[in-house]
Amino acid sequence: MKILCAVDGSEFSHWAVEAIGNLFHQSLKEVMLLHVIDNLPFKHGLKKEGVSVGTVKKIFGIVEKEAQKHLNEYKDLAALTINQSITKPFVKIRTALDHGPIGETILKQANKRKVNAIVMGSRGLGDLKGYLMGSVSRKVLSRASCGVLIVKDPIPEKPRVVLALDGSHSSTLAVDSLIRWVPPDLISVHLMSVFPQTFSDLTTKVLPRAQIKKLIAPFEQQARECISQYRKRFLQEDYTVTTEVVPGNPRSVILNTLDARKADLVVLGSKGLTGGEWFQMGSVSEWVAAYSSCSVLVVRPPVT
Repeated sequence: MKILCAVDGSEFSHWAVEAIGNLFHQSLKEVMLLHVIDNLPFKHGLKKEGVSVGTVKKIFGIVEKEAQKHLNEYKDLAALTINQSITKPFVKIRTALDHGPIGETILKQANKRKVNAIVMGSRGLGDLKGYLMGSVSRKVLSRASCGVLIVKDPIPEKPRVVLALDGSHSSTLAVDSLIRWVPPDLISVHLMSVFPQTFSDLTTKVLPRAQIKKLIAPFEQQARECISQYRKRFLQEDYTVTTEVVPGNPRSVILNTLDARKADLVVLGSKGLTGGEWFQMGSVSEWVAAYSSCSVLVVRPPVT
């Protein structure tokens, strides 16, 4: 497994680096620690203030020196965290300093290096539900061509993981990736699937309850079959697993479940297209990532 971890000197980045060792140590082959400096807005501001070209260059030199210092510190932290956890002989830990718009540069480096996942902390703003993702995290999550782990809090040993499934190819990919990346002794897994309670307000007005229940029944059956299939898969791999099939709106039900179970990490596939709007996990995954108070791993097709 190849990971690109974007770091910026914040506490969130510290948590992101630790999460790599805690979760992925048995599958790791290479970790690239990336720090991005966006000089352009700063440069324009200094020029507007009449700062000389020589002074601007001197300031940028100091910024780069500080950035390299942070990269070296994160490299030491990554080596310590991974070496404490690892059962494999060697993981390459590299560093890179790049310049440009932060989100776009992270995506460019991830594509260039063909990583399996991007890991980053979220500089979010608190709201009633927990954290709202920062703009850089949101951009990376919406445009990445690989998996993305957004770390919002320290991920503890043996984290409580909720895996939201919809029976789509994306769900199968999320299951396969979690099993491949994180061994059973490191996590406990709660599998959940959501089916519609109704289709629209208009439906409840024009159709009797019995008819609505009959229309919903196939979706509930699909959800139960989906969960049963994935439960067997996790049990075969010796994971501790519980399951839940819940009616309602996927966005609100998943968020409520995360709070109720005090989840440390939620895992979702992206771009599921099964059963119409209720099962479109692509939009649901971004919503959950934005509003969840716990860390979020969104899985996409692996880079070939």
